[in-house]
Amino acid sequence: MQDNQYHVVTSNHNVAPWLYPQYYPEEFMKQINEKHTFCTLELRAHNGDLYTQFDLLPYIFHHPDKDIAVLHLKEETQALDLFKGMEFKL
Repeated sequence: MQDNQYHVVTSNHNVAPWLYPQYYPEEFMKQINEKHTFCTLELRAHNGDLYTQFDLLPYIFHHPDKDIAVLHLKEETQALDLFKGMEFKL
């Protein structure tokens, strides 16, 4: 796994809904797991239009007690170059 300088922090129930049956009681949720998911980070305009998206590495770091997960960009350098070009503060 590559060394990542930046982290994507999100709600764990968004990236691992099968761990939260109280939020997702549908029967099919009992049949899925991390093998059935693919995570991306989307960059959207204020009106919701999709500007671009980035693939995330398939490793999710789940907090053991909180509804928090950490993921990392698959191509971090490429994403950071785009962010810098858009004058994002890093």
